[in-house]
Amino acid sequence: MGRKDVAVITPLLVDALGRSGSTLLMELLGTSSKIAFDRSYPFEQFWYRYLLAASRTIVGREKPSPEWDNSSLLRDGGTEAAIRGAPPWAGGDLATDPESFFRALWTTFSEQLPEGSRYYAEKSPNARAIVHFPSVRPVQITVVRDPRDQWLSILAFDERRGNYGFGRLAGEDVAAYRQRMLGLFRERLEYALALLEANERGVYRYEDLVLRTDRVADDLSDLLDVSLDPRQITRRHAHITAPGGPQGSVDRWRREMSSDERRVFEDHLGPLLARVGYEP
Repeated sequence: MGRKDVAVITPLLVDALGRSGSTLLMELLGTSSKIAFDRSYPFEQFWYRYLLAASRTIVGREKPSPEWDNSSLLRDGGTEAAIRGAPPWAGGDLATDPESFFRALWTTFSEQLPEGSRYYAEKSPNARAIVHFPSVRPVQITVVRDPRDQWLSILAFDERRGNYGFGRLAGEDVAAYRQRMLGLFRERLEYALALLEANERGVYRYEDLVLRTDRVADDLSDLLDVSLDPRQITRRHAHITAPGGPQGSVDRWRREMSSDERRVFEDHLGPLLARVGYEP
């Protein structure tokens, strides 16, 4: 049954890089009936960002690709999908602007969500980089993790599934990949630190989410005005790579990281680690 009580649902974006707690946080959010999203693991449906991007594409003003023809929008699959882009009438007078188009789509989407829903949640790495429309403003929850543990978790997860992810390039060796990731980790720590120093709410460390889940649940419940119950979290062990389950995923770098690699992380991130609350 579609919901009719509220015209537009508030997007709730979980801003967390891979292997830093986004799945666990989605499980926690899923314990409230007021927060709508597909409960199917790994909780990676992206309707908000899809409709946001689609609105800018369909009602775009950028110059279309020279490969455009009248059937480009109707083709499925193949290389045509990569050049779909904005429609060939870009620059002309259109009946609606991207924001109005998005709001119409989002209102229709909201009406399909379960009655009583107040939020629609989705994972959104680097949510701060998304340009939102003012008429539909999301709430953001940010999670940060000790990058040493995060790095080890990335490597272990990729090894388990047998293929590379998390931005690793084809043929890229571990040292080169780590160097790129160190820059991303630094950017992430700086961002989290800025939020914490500004006393922004909705910013959590992975370690607190794992070890002090009740406290995080209480704070989030108050922030969102919902009731979250951490007792309902299943904590899927298939998603966890550290020995000892979720608790073993905290400070795993002390047990698993070589002294040489520890020095690399300390040289690049030492002062930032300490300021965010991690021992260098």
